This record gives sequence, structure tokens and C-alpha cells, in this order.
Amino acid sequence: MPRSLQRAKDIDGSLIRCGDLVRVLGVPDLSGLDPRGRKESLPVFKHIVGSYKRIAGFNSLGMAELEFRIRKGRNAGLHTVWLETHLLKLRSHRSRSS
Repeated sequence: MPRSLQRAKDIDGSLIRCGDLVRVLGVPDLSGLDPRGRKESLPVFKHIVGSYKRIAGFNSLGMAELEFRIRKGRNAGLHTVWLETHLLKLRSHRSRSS
């Protein structure tokens, strides 16, 4: 079955869907990009490592689409990135005690 038709799972095997809040655990392998593309993309990916982002969708390869804004600095602006789901961790919901 093609990856895009399978259910997406995070690093722990938890099912993730559009709208879920996930923590970005790392930077993808950018070795396939040309040096200029890598120079532009790497700081953007590094900026979101450790942060929580909402999944906007999935592409045909099953990669999660994340949209976000960098407010200050050289990379300021709106960004859209696609990440392999093994670089994501679903935010756990805390149970409320009465």
C-alpha cells in the first residue's frame, strides 16, 4: 500500500491527523537539496525544532505539512514545510483530575 494511503503515525506509533498538534523533534535530511536550497531551508527547520505546530495536511508521500510564521530575523515571514512523520510527536493530552 502506498505510504500516502496508510494512516500517518508519529515517532511513537500514535495516529496523527490534520489539525493535530505535534512537537517537531528534528531536522529532515536535506542532502538532496542544492547548496543554496539547503542554506535557505536549514535555518527554517532549525527554528521549529522543539516547538509545537498544527498539522495542516499531508502530501502524496505521507509527509506532514506544517505552516507557521517566523516573526523576526533574516527568515521572517510565512513558511510551509513538509516533514517525515518520524520527526514528529503527537502532543499528549493531560487528563484532568477532579
